[in-house]
Amino acid sequence: MSQGSGMRRVRANALGSLIDVDFLTHLDPKSEPVEIKWLNTVQRVNTRPFTAMYLIDNKNAGNDVFTDIDSLCEMISLALVTSAGELSVAAASTSDNIAKDIADGVMDIARKKAWAAGFGVSEIVYDAASLRRIYACKAAQQLLAHLTNGGCDDPSNIANAWIDNERIRENQGKDDVIDFFMRPAPKYLLEEVDQASPKGDVQQYLSGAAKEPAAELDNKLAELKARIGASLTDLINKQLNRPCGVYLTEHILHAVQKQVALCDNEMEQEIKEKEELLVRQKAGLGSTIKELEECTGFFKRGQRKELAAQVCDEAVQQATTERELQRRRYARMFYRWLTTEVGDRFDLINKIISNLRTLQTQYTDTIATVAQNIGRGSFFQEDLATAEVNSVDCTPDEVAVTNFINKLGATGGVQAFATMPLQQIDDFVRAYVYDLPKAKAYAAANIDDVLAALSPEALEGVCKRAIRKAMPLFPYHYHGFDAQRRAQPSDYYYVGVNDHKHSILRTADYFKELIPGRSNVAFASTGAKDRVIIYHQVGVVPLFCLSAVDGYRTEYDQIGENKEHTSHWDAQMCRRMQRERYGILPKDEVDRKEAMEMWLTALMFGIMDFDPAKDCYTIRSRALGGAAMRGFRVEAGHSRKEAFDFFMDNIDALKPELARELSDLNRPGPDNPAVRVPEQVKASATDGSYYSAFSRCPIAVEHLESYPDDFELINKEIEYIIDNF
Repeated sequence: MSQGSGMRRVRANALGSLIDVDFLTHLDPKSEPVEIKWLNTVQRVNTRPFTAMYLIDNKNAGNDVFTDIDSLCEMISLALVTSAGELSVAAASTSDNIAKDIADGVMDIARKKAWAAGFGVSEIVYDAASLRRIYACKAAQQLLAHLTNGGCDDPSNIANAWIDNERIRENQGKDDVIDFFMRPAPKYLLEEVDQASPKGDVQQYLSGAAKEPAAELDNKLAELKARIGASLTDLINKQLNRPCGVYLTEHILHAVQKQVALCDNEMEQEIKEKEELLVRQKAGLGSTIKELEECTGFFKRGQRKELAAQVCDEAVQQATTERELQRRRYARMFYRWLTTEVGDRFDLINKIISNLRTLQTQYTDTIATVAQNIGRGSFFQEDLATAEVNSVDCTPDEVAVTNFINKLGATGGVQAFATMPLQQIDDFVRAYVYDLPKAKAYAAANIDDVLAALSPEALEGVCKRAIRKAMPLFPYHYHGFDAQRRAQPSDYYYVGVNDHKHSILRTADYFKELIPGRSNVAFASTGAKDRVIIYHQVGVVPLFCLSAVDGYRTEYDQIGENKEHTSHWDAQMCRRMQRERYGILPKDEVDRKEAMEMWLTALMFGIMDFDPAKDCYTIRSRALGGAAMRGFRVEAGHSRKEAFDFFMDNIDALKPELARELSDLNRPGPDNPAVRVPEQVKASATDGSYYSAFSRCPIAVEHLESYPDDFELINKEIEYIIDNF
């Protein structure tokens, strides 16, 4: 219970409510009805409204204290479900016996009704679901590690083999790409030129033979891109969907990227060299053409022929260089495109890796959270999984990653993890790992098997702790009235097991041995494979026995002094309790002989009398709240037995008043009533006139034996007069 000003009335209200309940419990059909006002209705109650009531304290007899209401709510809800559910059949016959004991009053003490009962409940559970979840998360981590770790193949070998198979290498002595676009040699050779005017022939030759049409090369580039793009996609899909696939694909792309960069760099360097060569070639060809043009005259015919041949040769060389440049430039266009394509594929792989690593982190967090919470669900649970939580393990070979990849086929394979929502990836992974054999084994675990596998020492420790946790939140003691008990409170254990015929707790009588002196242990089959339920019921005892009542009294009295009745349900009922001097504590034991003498004194002097108008016995008493207008008379009961019980209940208040009345009557002289009346009563008891002269009983003598209680009491009165007056 929380502390503070907002809670200062709780204890007082609790005790006031308990007193109200206790008062109602002592009603019987002959009692004056109690009017209970609720909203706009008034209910008249003159019978005991219930047989027993469960009370719940915040501590048990073992001094385990619960300061959090959540703990009590857990225990209460578990007890309600248990007692009304699985164990209700086992508890039914016992409840009948307890109800009979309550009706017979064998557990009442000093005429205080026993009605307060307590219960406790605990569970021995095997949280296989949490162990399975831990295993599944570890299996998921192994699964993702298979995909993201290496060790299966050499990614460089795979990348280079792909480059060679697709014939796109431009290093290591290969000219795959430039040869794809065109051969280096011109389409035809320049064999002769006009010696007088060679420049036109050379220009025409270079324009037609040195280069391929751009449209044709563009088509070839598009063809190469389409083929390599499709092949790269096939390569990635194939490599992703195999063990180590994500790791392999990432590093294959790195290797491809590196080789493309090397090839492109080689092309760049060769273009630079060819461009420098072309400058020299153009200068040389121009010089040779000029020299040929200047070589004139009859005697220089031979020289002109040689220069013409040199012009043709140099033009072919320049055309070849220009073709080399053209095909390398297209190779570079291809490699720049391929670099972009590989980069796009990296985005795909990086997204997959990011998603898988995020999940791996989540699984790590889940494992830690689940492991921490095992055994911490409730004070009232004894979780056998606690001992196993740190031994849950999953080896790499248990996850069969190829099977997982095959199951992904319908979703598009591992590559779909790049665009799939994280939750959906998690769903696929969990669906697979929860179906693994070891995960299924956890799901199928039976607590009977787990208990049977424990050592005798471990099993004893588990049961002892569970029995302690099931102690009722109902501490009580008898305040020295133990000797007045006619019967011990009922104390029963109901143990719900999966199958009571085969549970080790029952077959070996193991559980009973841990409860010394307790034979009231009933087992029932619940069919629950994950838990043993222990329901402990105790009661009934009178309210005054409850330990909590003593602690509430101080605050109850303090509030009552300032605001009378405010701790009770109904002020009118509270006033009646005060008028009847009702209290939850038993009255001091009355000496029967002294009580009978006082009872007879009240009768012989008319202090106790029968009022025909009210059809009840009345007694004159200010102490009991008698009003002056009614001669200070208060009602004592409709039957003589009720009046006598009322007299006994209030004898502590009546005794001083009777003593004063008798003292007032004791007037010295021959007509002293204190002497004369007892003598007359003694004579009436002897001659048989007591009943008619002094008994004040309204029942006709011929009908008296029809009222056995009254008949017995009057006989005892006459015997006492004869023996003691």
